[in-house]
Amino acid sequence: MKKYIIAIVAGIIIFCNSCEYLNVDPYFMDVFSADSVFARKAFVEAYLWNTATYILPEAGSHAETAKYPYFTGADDAFWTYKRSTFPHNYFSANELDASSSYFQNWIHFYRGIRKTNTILTRINECEDATTLEKREIIGMTLFLRGYFYFKLLEQYGPVVITPDMPQGYDQTLEELALPRSTYDECVEYICKDLTDAAAILPEEQITSYWMRPTKGTALSLISRLRLYAASPLYNGNNQFYSNWTNLDGKHFISQTADNKKWAEAAVAAYQVIQLGEKGLYGLHTKPLKENSPKLAPNVPTGHFPDGAGDIDAYHSYSDMFNGETIMYKNEECIWGDNSESVSLYRVERGTHPLFVSGWNGLNASQKLVDAYYMRDGGTITKTILPEYQYSETGYTQNDEKFSDYVLQAGTFNMYANREYRFYATIMFSGAKFYGLSTTAGTAYSNFLVNYSADGNAGAIVGSDPDDRLLTGYTFRKYTHTDDNYYFGSVSNKAFARIRYAEILLNYVEALNELTDSYTIDDITVSRDTETIKKYFNMIRYRAGLPGLTDDEVSNRDTLREIILKERFIEFALEGRRYHDQRRWKRLENDYQPFEGMNVEALRSEPDMFFKRTRVIHANIRRNYDRRLYFFPIPTSDIDKNPNLIQNPGW
Repeated sequence: MKKYIIAIVAGIIIFCNSCEYLNVDPYFMDVFSADSVFARKAFVEAYLWNTATYILPEAGSHAETAKYPYFTGADDAFWTYKRSTFPHNYFSANELDASSSYFQNWIHFYRGIRKTNTILTRINECEDATTLEKREIIGMTLFLRGYFYFKLLEQYGPVVITPDMPQGYDQTLEELALPRSTYDECVEYICKDLTDAAAILPEEQITSYWMRPTKGTALSLISRLRLYAASPLYNGNNQFYSNWTNLDGKHFISQTADNKKWAEAAVAAYQVIQLGEKGLYGLHTKPLKENSPKLAPNVPTGHFPDGAGDIDAYHSYSDMFNGETIMYKNEECIWGDNSESVSLYRVERGTHPLFVSGWNGLNASQKLVDAYYMRDGGTITKTILPEYQYSETGYTQNDEKFSDYVLQAGTFNMYANREYRFYATIMFSGAKFYGLSTTAGTAYSNFLVNYSADGNAGAIVGSDPDDRLLTGYTFRKYTHTDDNYYFGSVSNKAFARIRYAEILLNYVEALNELTDSYTIDDITVSRDTETIKKYFNMIRYRAGLPGLTDDEVSNRDTLREIILKERFIEFALEGRRYHDQRRWKRLENDYQPFEGMNVEALRSEPDMFFKRTRVIHANIRRNYDRRLYFFPIPTSDIDKNPNLIQNPGW
């Protein structure tokens, strides 16, 4: 009978949430269940993996569930929709308040944190687990606690660090009502958890456990956090937060810039690079084939990573996202998630035209389109080689074919001779929609999209006025050539939460900001231009582009803008842009009214369509201000805790 009782209680634990911060469950349910859980190793493991379910989707959940607004909360992409099932435009329009339920994860992550603390304080009660098994559970639990605090810090700024011993139900309000720690205190707490986890977690997981974190995952999360902490929003920000203090007058955000924080960020990134150079990670590449893209004359043709001569620049980038490369076989994926398929389904369907059963509402911005380089590394305003000069007049005369991609004759010249990440990422009017590319003789595959008002992907096609692209651009990035909702064909996708490319760009950005030489954990870092070129150029060569010039790398300010632009392009529609703009205090200043092509023009008026036009639509109002740098702590929690100070502006 005792065995049956324990099994029933364990089952309850797996399906019930633990108590959240300052909103505890009844004493009996929590304590009696925990006593039962730690009686058996199998129950502890079930409790641990239930705790892991508090990890939220990184791919946005931006349609219908609204976990984060990051995917479409910046200037690279936006949804046409503005409704309860697509609430992202409420965030960008600054129309939410502290009582809103959208994007509120405060209680959610504190529930996860309480569960991790329960495991860490009671794991030794489990008598049938070996010392090694307990150590493995502790490593995973430390990672989860660090991750939960990281996500709180990322969204809300400085948070409450709860006691490692879960708080009891017989404690007074004064004991439960804890104040927020400073940003730097939170960073150090999280980094310690992740560092301790990295010392325990394996360097590699077996294939069936490929989504579980590894040593590199923990170190990579430290790299991301250290880069945040070194950036101007959090490091010496006496412009925004000079008056933001706790009840004791202590500043939540450091008021004096510390250049050593950039060194800490550089070292954190390099520790992951060391794993990469051991063979654990690398940039995803595909070998050169007969129909691979041609390189511009100024692109080095050596073997990758010293050049782009032996790789297919198009497939090396595109196949990471569209499902062609299985994610657990992708050496660039430091931490991935197959459960993101629902989020990616919404992304992909949002890019499909209505007549192939898509939603036609996920827009790419003209600003993103303009950011992509020409194939020789020139920009839309700076020509390097005359044959790759940018033009906004006229149309191409001949078909161009590379890597199974066809740029049809008659394509507007704005889209000709662009770098290969552009074609792997952006759908524009005149681009080919494949959709079961092996199927012939049907109007529903292998067609050219037309985003004019009466085009096959335009506004007149649908009955819902929001089922349209307002910019005339959407994304190809997560769509396989065989994906077509009309035929019910959708390939499996996984999402890389952390890519090795991010680590390389974290490293060079941190090195660029150094004003001195530092030695941390036996690693010496300085603003060494050859080191910067080495790791930055790996990203460029993978894209089939030339590397940095000596002039570009010699100037800190110039190189900073180049690095941030590279992140804009490389991580388009991956949710990184909002964080980059925020940490550099540029969220409101970077934004310009969205532009695109003139989607009100008809098919018979191509010269009218291919004309830069400001997007004017009731759903796409942007109202960025400083309060959007941090989300509001829920009003209900502020009311419970007199020591909990709300974020500025809320």
